[in-house]
Amino acid sequence: MKRIGVGVILLLSGSLMASWIPFGEREEREMRVSLVRSNPREVVLDVEVPGISYEYVNTKGGRFVRLSGGTGVTGNIGKPELPIIAKLIEIPQDAVVKIELQDVEAEEHSLPELGVLHPIYPVQPPIPKIPGATENAKFEIDELAYQSDRFFPDEVYTYGDIAEIRGARVLPLDIAPVQYNPARNTIRVTKRMRVRLILSGSDMSYTRWKKERYFSPYFDDMLRKEIVNFESTKYHPQIPVGYLIIVHDDFYNNILPLAEWKKMKGFNVTVTKTSEIPGGASAGNIGNYIQDAYDNWDIPPTFCLLVGDVGDIPARRTGFETGYVTDLYYFTVDGTDYFPDIYYGRFSGSNTSHIDAMVDKLVEYERNLWTQGTDWLGKMYFMASNDGGHHDEAEYICDVCMALARANGVICDSLYYYYGTGTPISTAVNDGRTIALYTGHGNETGWGGPPFSRSQVRSLTNEDKYPFVIGHACLTGNFNYDECFAETWTRVVDKGAVAYFGSAPGSYWVWDDTLQIGWFRPMFVEPTTNFLSGFTQLGLYNVYEWGGNGWTTVQYYYEAYHIFGDPSMDLYTLEPVPLTVSHPGIYPLGSSSFTVDVAEDSALVALYMNGTLYGVAYSSGGEAVVNLDPPPTEEGFMHITVTKHNYATYEDSVPARVPASVTIEPDTISVNIPTWIYITVLDDSLNPMSDIEVKILGYGITPPLIDTTNTAGLCSLKVDAPYGEVLGVYGRMVSEEWTLFEEPLWVVDASDFTSTSLSVSVPLLGLVDTLAPCYEGVIDASVSPSGFNLFVSGCGIDTSSYYGGGDAEMVVIPVTSGEVAVCIAKEGYNIEEHTYPVKEFYGTLSGTVTDSVNGSLIGGALVRIYDIPVKTLVFEGVTGDSGVYVVPDSLPVGYYDVEVTSFGYEEYCDTFMLLVGENVKDVELVPGEMVLLSGVVNLRDTGDNSGVTVEARYGEYTFSTTDDGRGNYALNLPPGALYTVRAYRKGYTEDVKEDVSVPQSDVDFTLYPITTLYFTDFEDDDGDATGTSDWQWGVPTTGPSGAHSGEKLWATKLGSDYSNYSNSRLTTPEIAIPDAAYVELRFYHWYDTELGMHPYDGGNVKVSTGGSFDVVI
Repeated sequence: MKRIGVGVILLLSGSLMASWIPFGEREEREMRVSLVRSNPREVVLDVEVPGISYEYVNTKGGRFVRLSGGTGVTGNIGKPELPIIAKLIEIPQDAVVKIELQDVEAEEHSLPELGVLHPIYPVQPPIPKIPGATENAKFEIDELAYQSDRFFPDEVYTYGDIAEIRGARVLPLDIAPVQYNPARNTIRVTKRMRVRLILSGSDMSYTRWKKERYFSPYFDDMLRKEIVNFESTKYHPQIPVGYLIIVHDDFYNNILPLAEWKKMKGFNVTVTKTSEIPGGASAGNIGNYIQDAYDNWDIPPTFCLLVGDVGDIPARRTGFETGYVTDLYYFTVDGTDYFPDIYYGRFSGSNTSHIDAMVDKLVEYERNLWTQGTDWLGKMYFMASNDGGHHDEAEYICDVCMALARANGVICDSLYYYYGTGTPISTAVNDGRTIALYTGHGNETGWGGPPFSRSQVRSLTNEDKYPFVIGHACLTGNFNYDECFAETWTRVVDKGAVAYFGSAPGSYWVWDDTLQIGWFRPMFVEPTTNFLSGFTQLGLYNVYEWGGNGWTTVQYYYEAYHIFGDPSMDLYTLEPVPLTVSHPGIYPLGSSSFTVDVAEDSALVALYMNGTLYGVAYSSGGEAVVNLDPPPTEEGFMHITVTKHNYATYEDSVPARVPASVTIEPDTISVNIPTWIYITVLDDSLNPMSDIEVKILGYGITPPLIDTTNTAGLCSLKVDAPYGEVLGVYGRMVSEEWTLFEEPLWVVDASDFTSTSLSVSVPLLGLVDTLAPCYEGVIDASVSPSGFNLFVSGCGIDTSSYYGGGDAEMVVIPVTSGEVAVCIAKEGYNIEEHTYPVKEFYGTLSGTVTDSVNGSLIGGALVRIYDIPVKTLVFEGVTGDSGVYVVPDSLPVGYYDVEVTSFGYEEYCDTFMLLVGENVKDVELVPGEMVLLSGVVNLRDTGDNSGVTVEARYGEYTFSTTDDGRGNYALNLPPGALYTVRAYRKGYTEDVKEDVSVPQSDVDFTLYPITTLYFTDFEDDDGDATGTSDWQWGVPTTGPSGAHSGEKLWATKLGSDYSNYSNSRLTTPEIAIPDAAYVELRFYHWYDTELGMHPYDGGNVKVSTGGSFDVVI
């Protein structure tokens, strides 16, 4: 027989602030690395450790202390966690590196003499952002390491494999100025040292060549931040910057408006269809194409946009660390590391409407084509998790970000879901936010808390107010999924996000925090960038500094996170203000330069005409002189674009030609009277312009009349107009598409109709005076006098017909929404023209899912609705307990596919037509195949086996049965799943089997009787327990409303909060334990501790069998 004692201990710090141990300086400062010199022979760094911060943490393995003060921490799981300084050091091409330490000043201290009372915290695996991860995490400690008489880490410095980032060769260097000896419980601190990197074999000619070839202003600022000794090329910036777009052939025409805009903005754009990739559009061939562009093109791409879902343009590979799809390795084209050398993003759309939506939102954003004002661009929104173990951590990081933003004039609001307070997500996004940031749980279809789903994204109404959405959560960016959450945000039309930044695999709490503060801080504290991939890469570099060479999680994060959007997009972080711009009103053809006056420095000025970018320059000293080499020789309109971060985009066009003067004689003619019209075209100096094609158009002029001016600038056309209307006179230079002039020619003296009646309808939808895309519309006309033509044009329609009587009926089918023009015309009469809207019309959809055999309601069924003929997911939801599903958004009328699945049932598929108004689509599911799980339940104390329940659980699905009274059970289950099966009976222990597949016939269980060895509810007495410090027995007046049973309990304290720095212990009397296979301790515990960001305050349960107490909870 054993005897045990149980102790409940409450350990409290009284302060949420980390403490500071100075080593020569009282002021708290981080460890520093400063550059002494850098040249082809050596790089010299000084390292200084003014002190270290520490904080106590309570863990499942006991109480430890964590040290901090560097950029990150060591990464050997289970071994002591120590601060490191992780930096990238630039070294010349071909240089061989040898490292030596000089002027080392180190000292050793025991932790107790520094006031540190517990051992150094062991490195723990990252905690994933999934519910219960913290609670279920195993506490890792290398017991042998913690008993050893040696210092961890072994060396003061380590370095990783040499990497290349956009032509810069770098050495990843980790410095560990604090080492820990567990056996002695001492730390060795290198307070100061000089680190000398001795270089031999440096090829400076090749070094300069690479840096000049791969220079990009977009990388330059980032590398200054990332590399300690980065030195930019002394040569002029290489502009325009290269932008490569690789697009699936199906989306080529859809992406062209974006490609044109990027040219207009000042990028050297190359659009490559997947059919143009040598060898075909495999991941390997696409990678080779990008590598060739980087290695051999005159302007290596700085940016690359992949246009198409993963089925159209495959991911480069699955990640080495993540095991999930990643595009990263398309763009690690310099060296064999994981640092990208080309900024990248993906328009992950699976049909043309997706790509159109992405293009429209981005171009509208960058060109400032907003209809809802701009005040929303000065607002940011933050959402934090309700995870019980990490919500305070998420809130803290968001608080830091909001403080930075507010200090710089940004309006911020939030939703901290743990408390249920703040601005609802839809309210904030619909109102308009430039950034909407979420940190918490997630999956492929949405955020977990605060919850937000794809259908809710589709229900947003934030037209012309598109945020950059960041999801620091698991799986929301898994673009290998049918339509992941990130894709929904960017695919939706006239709503959603302009871009999304999220992770394909799962993500981790501390690492996401590090990423978040890393990309957010440069907006304000260190304004080193202003474009999406600049922000995100600086965030990932912060992850590198946290993990250095010791964590594979660093590479994991580089593989995991993707931009669903344009990597070059300039992100507004404040409401934009106008640029002050002026320029000449004409571009003289052949001029080799053009000056644009810009009051603001560092604005990018671009000249673009007829599909060609002619020149780019940055403003300085009040002007930008744009050189055009070669200059255009053909007339057109020169488009001027001026952009600068947080300024409104300026656009204007000036004629690149000699302006024309037009005279039309006469400018009015009579109906049905042939009349000669004389058009004279002169240039700015009133010289005749020859070879000007002049065209006259109208309902009654078919085909159009065309003539060309002679050397006198004159042409003549004989016009016989049958209808009273305004004809158009158009002029253009021969062989050019742009219009030189447009003038009216009036046709008068026509009669008015006696009466007309005109109407349109869509009988199938019950629509009147409105048409709908893709549906037959009927145009009815009644005219007096009779005999007339009916012309219809617009929205993909261009048709006409003559009707001899007084009535007409014409059937038309619009292709797109917009307006259709309908004209009634009769010779000698004034035309009558009307326009009618072509609108999308909507219906609602709901239904009930039931069992086809017994009619029972099926909860948890997954319902998907697809638009057809292109199968586009428009709704995905799960039925409630009542079996009902409701599509929250109205859907455009038309044909849809419905698919319904539920565990244990056959899949249901059907096509139906959604009508205007309310639609009900009920579904009956046919039960699927069931297989047998069986076995025996043994009770160790009796032959009476009745009353045992066996329960099998898979996800949210539970199946149960009772035994036959003799211990045998049989349970029919759907195949294809791994079940958690448990057997239980009141008064007995339960037995659980994990990952049980079916069918099986020998899954047996053993249950043991439960005997109460010790019980007290502290009602009649204190249970013979002894309490120290704050523990008190009696009736509480604060905290819980009462005891779990009765009125009395043990508490710290009965009438007030526990004391600061309290170390309180409650110990039970000894409890006699007989030899048994199973012993269980149960107790009820109410607590409310002061946590903050870190769990300084907490408690644990320890058990003693006669020696020391060991922690069990």
